Amino acid sequence: TDPDYERTIIQQDSSRPEGSMVWAGISAHGQTSLRFVKHGAKINSDY
Repeated sequence: TDPDYERTIIQQDSSRPEGSMVWAGISAHGQTSLRFVKHGAKINSDY
């Protein structure tokens, strides 16, 4: 393990967004475009 791990200070910045969900796909036939999913959206087979 890292000897400096115990001294690491972890800070949380609440002014930044929590994150983003992105969907992408790739196959032998090519790739899909990126799809950005809105926060709180439910994903199912009809998306």
